[in-house]
Amino acid sequence: MKFKEDLRILKQYYGVFNNKELAKELGITESAVDGWNRRKSVPNKYQGIIKHYRETREPKNNINNNGIMVNGINNGKLQIHNHTYELDNKLCDLIKELSPKRKEYYFYKISAELLEDER
Repeated sequence: MKFKEDLRILKQYYGVFNNKELAKELGITESAVDGWNRRKSVPNKYQGIIKHYRETREPKNNINNNGIMVNGINNGKLQIHNHTYELDNKLCDLIKELSPKRKEYYFYKISAELLEDER
């Protein structure tokens, strides 16, 4: 069954053994993971992690919780999927001032736009 395999892969990727530990690693509630079990489906935003781990077995430090492969921000450059994007220092400073939730929101939004442009 695809769902059980996906959940097993996420647990392997994060090095955890149960839903409570997985939820903690993902920054979500245990009841959210329980909801996945009821629906027999892992949310789409984690499919990138699952796909990447199936292909490479690389450790978690290269992928964020949104399933986007990120090598990091260094010297004003953001690297996503082997592509490097220059970031204006002013933009970086503005991003740093955002709340963690807003940072995650804009990171996901920008990453989705960049990935769309790659197609």
